[in-house]
Amino acid sequence: MLTEEAAEISEILKTKLEITETTDFNDFNLYGGMHGIILSLAACQSLDFNVKLDQKLLSHLLSQKPTLKKNPMSIIDGNTGEAYWRILIGRFLPEYKLIAHQSAKVFLADSFHSTLEEHNVIDTFYGLPAWLLTAAAYIKSSNDIELIGMLRSTLDKLINSTLSLISASLTDRSLIRAGISHGLSGVAVAMIHSASIIGQDITDLLNLIFEAENLVKSDQDQHLWLDTRFTIDKRILTNAWCNGVAGIGLSRLEAIKYGYKSNLIVDDALECIRYVTRNPASSTVDNFCCGSFGRLELLVTASSILGNEKLLIFSQKIAEKIIHRKQFSKGYKKSSNEVIDFPGFFQGLSGILYQILRITHQKKIPSIALFES
Repeated sequence: MLTEEAAEISEILKTKLEITETTDFNDFNLYGGMHGIILSLAACQSLDFNVKLDQKLLSHLLSQKPTLKKNPMSIIDGNTGEAYWRILIGRFLPEYKLIAHQSAKVFLADSFHSTLEEHNVIDTFYGLPAWLLTAAAYIKSSNDIELIGMLRSTLDKLINSTLSLISASLTDRSLIRAGISHGLSGVAVAMIHSASIIGQDITDLLNLIFEAENLVKSDQDQHLWLDTRFTIDKRILTNAWCNGVAGIGLSRLEAIKYGYKSNLIVDDALECIRYVTRNPASSTVDNFCCGSFGRLELLVTASSILGNEKLLIFSQKIAEKIIHRKQFSKGYKKSSNEVIDFPGFFQGLSGILYQILRITHQKKIPSIALFES
């Protein structure tokens, strides 16, 4: 069922891409633009699906130069995101790897000099973690060490900014942001990937970061973290990838993967896995960012890192149930009374397609939830 569903979505996205090529629509960012469609279709092509991306379109996109963007360091709609997309295209389509890496390096160098708004400095989507995650992915996939100096200095900045935040949070814990997309889990993953490249041990730092993140666990439910971006009366508990249990658990698993196995880290990871196993699918949202398919990534990753194949099989069964339910709701769920008709990655069909490929081809499809390459 999963392979057939992936093929069906790929046909829908191919049509979307063809329509886009005949219009003046040029929104090619990773978050909601055509980059998400192209990326998921490239993954399909690498797996020998009935997909063949247009060579002229790919060559045109890969040859583009950095342009002025509102948030240049953003990994979802900035020049850093442009670099990450190119790295992944090079992974899936080896014939484009050289030009993709050359172009990614240009985009990374450009976004390195960006000026950040203070509230975005340690934000995974928009700040220093975004750049570090992409630079680390580039260095690992290309073996090009020219950016290591930039990576080292950016890591130092992120460490200092994070320590300042944690110090300030001792008197105001609402300053702490939990989660992987905007919070300390994402900061931790960026530090793990970067430190592994330069050989830096960050054991004590990681424990400090995770202890700080745990300060915003809910008093009512210690299995959930508060989303402190909102005022106290509007704070929500979530088990999504972006701001909740799934992403937080992934950060702990990534720490374990890289050899950081304190009791705190292991206990948090197992707690998150247990929670998502009990609550594996949202009844109202199916997308990658906030919904069921992003949530299942925790189980897919855990199956690999912990060597527990039962978690992968379980994630496949839940995905099949979501697909089955979709047939009766006339589409994947955007909300309790809306279906997804959006092709973009984080909130739309291309992200769902990518996650189905992850669930069925775990070893061949890298985890975008952990910014792998």
